[in-house]
Amino acid sequence: MSRVTISLLLVAVAGLASSDTEVNEELAIPSLFSPTRYLMVRPVSNPSEKIRVNTGVSLVDVDFQEASNTATLGGWLQLEWLDQRVSWSGGNVTNTRVNPGNIWSPDLAVYDRLPVTAKWVLPMPAVVYRSGKVLYVPPVSFTVRCQRRQTDTQDRVTCPFKLGSWTHNVEEMELVLNNNTISTDEMIDNGRWTVESTSLVYKERQYDCCEEMYGHIQGEIVLKPQLS
Repeated sequence: MSRVTISLLLVAVAGLASSDTEVNEELAIPSLFSPTRYLMVRPVSNPSEKIRVNTGVSLVDVDFQEASNTATLGGWLQLEWLDQRVSWSGGNVTNTRVNPGNIWSPDLAVYDRLPVTAKWVLPMPAVVYRSGKVLYVPPVSFTVRCQRRQTDTQDRVTCPFKLGSWTHNVEEMELVLNNNTISTDEMIDNGRWTVESTSLVYKERQYDCCEEMYGHIQGEIVLKPQLS
């Protein structure tokens, strides 16, 4: 191959690179989300830095079983955090969808669900933005024990639950509540019980297994009979 031919090929390749820059950048985005790229390493620049996870809870349905004093709660979580490792620049793509198993995500669990081994999260794609912001809104369904208090004038059912990280202590991950109540805007009328009140409170405690403090969100839903 002559020097002239080689020079022409180089010019052609350079021209393609400059004219298809946006296409190449868009095609390169999926390479940021390799399943083995980050494993479970927290997305922080310094190991002493904590990752903030903004957290919200929405309730869609409550199925209270009077015989067992249990309730199955259905809805979704709203989780948001920043991961600069999956940010990008250039091109027309401002966000993309990613399997949450291919990036770091908070290892949350409902500690008091029944049974504790039950699957409670339906994995769905997370939305990753150019800035590295990750928005993950998975549907959830879990069963918890409730307490019913009946008097001559009142009938109330209180259903608490505890949501927190399974392995990250307060120095590693911080749960930040979007609101101190559970959203019921999408609640489905079940004809028997209605939600009277809800609450979300952030708490910290130490467990027998570990020296560190662990944070969790204590949720509570109070039901009352639905008037006919």
